[in-house]
Amino acid sequence: MCALERKFGESVTHFNAATSRHLAMDSEFKKLIGQHKNVIKSFLEAREKLSYWWRRKIELNGIKIRLIARGNTATAAYSVQIGDKIFFIKEQARGKARYDSFRAYFDLAAPQGEALERAEKLVLKNKKQFPNIEIAKPRLTWTNRGLSFLVTDFYDGKTLDKINPKIIPDDIYTQFLEVTKLLTSYGFHDFHPSNIIWLPKDNKIVFIDLRY
Repeated sequence: MCALERKFGESVTHFNAATSRHLAMDSEFKKLIGQHKNVIKSFLEAREKLSYWWRRKIELNGIKIRLIARGNTATAAYSVQIGDKIFFIKEQARGKARYDSFRAYFDLAAPQGEALERAEKLVLKNKKQFPNIEIAKPRLTWTNRGLSFLVTDFYDGKTLDKINPKIIPDDIYTQFLEVTKLLTSYGFHDFHPSNIIWLPKDNKIVFIDLRY
């Protein structure tokens, strides 16, 4: 039996490597779901009714859920609106697609959330150098044996694999290249274009998924 305990925001995380069970959330998200009862239960019920081909949206108990993608890398991705707040949920499932198990420990929500937290601290420390760079904020990480969910804020933009990077102003794109070098030097990786979002209204580039 191997267990890992760490800080996550203002809560404490418990991860049991033997049974793959883990739950953590920050204080803001905890307060929000306390105001909207049965949010997690409603999401789990709704996701079973969604299909990428014929039913991508559903509203259940006041919660609006949209299926964004299904695939092998992220078993599914969703946007979820709770009140006036919108969140992004990335799901990994064991025994789905071509994998019989989670591909690696870092595919679980807890290490993904931790990687985002570490990267956020590093970028904030160098904010003067990277004023237009942001790291997605993890709100909840949850693994229960065969399922793992990472919840972050939702960013309404386009991933870099969906746009021509030339539309990004040169100074911001230079920040992006430099922050990628910095993060790489500290051991971060997985800078896939689908994990990075361009927000034209805010003039920001956001990293929504990282490995460490």
